[in-house]
Amino acid sequence: SPNHRRADGSSPTAGMSSRVVFQPCADERMTTADRVSDPACIDHENRRFQPIVSLAGESSSVTATMLDFWEKFPSSIAADKKGFQFGLLAKHDRGVHELQGGEKTTRTIWLAFDIDQQCAPGEELDRLDWVHRPVTVLQDSRELAESGSLEWFSISEETKTPKLQTLFSELIEGESSFFAKREVIDEYGWRNFGDMWADHEEAYSKERKPVISHYNNQYDLLNGLLRQYLQSGDRRWWDLARPLAEHVMDIDIYHTDQDRSAYNGGMFWHTSHYRDVGTATHRTFSRLMTGDEHRVNGGGPSNEHNYTSGLLLYHHLTGCPRAAAVVRSLADWVIAMDDGNQSPLSPFSGCDTGYASSTSHSSFHGPGRGLGNSINALLDAWTLTRSTRYLGKCEALIRRSIHPSQDLDAMELLHAELRWSYPVALQALLRFVESASAEATEACRYTLAALRRYGVWMQQSEKHFLDRPKELEFPTETWAAQDLRKGTTMMMISRYLPDSPASDSLHQAGRAFYDRALDQLMDFPTRSYTRPAAILLQQVPIWMAAMDSSVLRNSALCNSLDLDGPWPEPVSWYFQKADIRFATRSPSRWPRLSIRLAGVHRWPLAIAESPIGKWWRTTIRRTKSR
Repeated sequence: SPNHRRADGSSPTAGMSSRVVFQPCADERMTTADRVSDPACIDHENRRFQPIVSLAGESSSVTATMLDFWEKFPSSIAADKKGFQFGLLAKHDRGVHELQGGEKTTRTIWLAFDIDQQCAPGEELDRLDWVHRPVTVLQDSRELAESGSLEWFSISEETKTPKLQTLFSELIEGESSFFAKREVIDEYGWRNFGDMWADHEEAYSKERKPVISHYNNQYDLLNGLLRQYLQSGDRRWWDLARPLAEHVMDIDIYHTDQDRSAYNGGMFWHTSHYRDVGTATHRTFSRLMTGDEHRVNGGGPSNEHNYTSGLLLYHHLTGCPRAAAVVRSLADWVIAMDDGNQSPLSPFSGCDTGYASSTSHSSFHGPGRGLGNSINALLDAWTLTRSTRYLGKCEALIRRSIHPSQDLDAMELLHAELRWSYPVALQALLRFVESASAEATEACRYTLAALRRYGVWMQQSEKHFLDRPKELEFPTETWAAQDLRKGTTMMMISRYLPDSPASDSLHQAGRAFYDRALDQLMDFPTRSYTRPAAILLQQVPIWMAAMDSSVLRNSALCNSLDLDGPWPEPVSWYFQKADIRFATRSPSRWPRLSIRLAGVHRWPLAIAESPIGKWWRTTIRRTKSR
């Protein structure tokens, strides 16, 4: 598959079968080999097997296996009288393993020891057979809902509509399922297994089919899969979620502290729209993406692609410490990217960079997915640690970006291509209200007052994207899915407002908006593409919670808050680049700027990003490392 390109752009040619080599010795008891009539190399037609290997002596035996043996190929297990040798990145005849900066791979090996040799010959292999068919323990969904331990979790039967059941079935069964999509591009191997094929990118691509494109957990597909697993109890959702979580933690996170603070420890974007990934693997783009037909976004990790809630839920369900560490790391990344003193421009200004709150353009710091994802990440880390630094940063971003008296029309929120994501931020603000109302009551009162204004504006002004297709570059099924979020946002805002005819009207408007968006999505034969499916899985749990007010723990407290002000003036601030432009053009600022420039401790980062620094990294340091 071209999914496995080398750095030079070529694809390795190799058989897709497994190979077992037996080397029996007269002095050894090799039970498995004894069963084989021909001890020479055996090429299996079945290319997918999970080997279990046993070494047995006179009084004891050791049995071993490896999880995801073929899924995370290449793998190997070798055994002789000296013991086992496991190939986690096994040597093969197709060249070296090519790595990209910050990648990891995590493998799990199981060993079973039978000291007293209680097993009959051959039975020791059964000791680890369960590893490849493990039991899954799942809490009863009703008990989980009643416990209140998972925010916005409802199991209301009213919400299990035929339309949703049809959509969910298509995602785990048949030719359009996530499982089937793996096969189309061979989304296997140590770097790929767990990620989803971004099949929606084929729609407007003229490149060779299938177009290889990786999703990198956009819209927190992991969280959607896990919540659907908890809702339904269907093991297949878990079989998708578990490897996706591992992939995100190993491959999609930029595991380094040697790059800019705006990149270190961040999450890489999905691969570029409507383009074959080329040699980028799971990074955004590669040098093979030439031409101007579809714009390729440059740069590294960004606040607009930072998803943590699925990893937090995975940690809660499994106890996985790596997942908890990544959640904290991604929240720390939000703080670091916004810290002007960690920026290459720090010799000129210490103002916040604005990277944590901007969306689409560096100068826009109103509601958008950049702000929303940053707040979500900070909230998830605060949930884990209760560290005030995370909650404090949330409040700072909120006051920077919204205000109860904002002029919403001036922000051009109806501009589909630029401002489509503003409900992402509004839902993050609702999470802040739900999670932190007891600890930050005044900030929640301020936030709710602003949300009330947005809710009224949405009810009066919002329209479905597909009702105005001329405003869309590509009027695809994704726009119908995005409209689901507008409906759920209006419904949720109404749940946190004081009970009144106005809040009831907002809730009904949101429900009608959601219902029509779902109908529009159902009309598309491409509704099971990965991107609209991820949005659907993200929004359905929120819709279910909005339909069932009993699961909103803090809505009663919020309903009692006075939302009529008075409010402080909007925060006035300059993001770092704007502050530098203002300082260089204002003679009155020059003395203060000169003093800051004299701080030699601030220059290493700036020099590192200069032509001299780039020459040092690419020529001198790289030569030394070799």
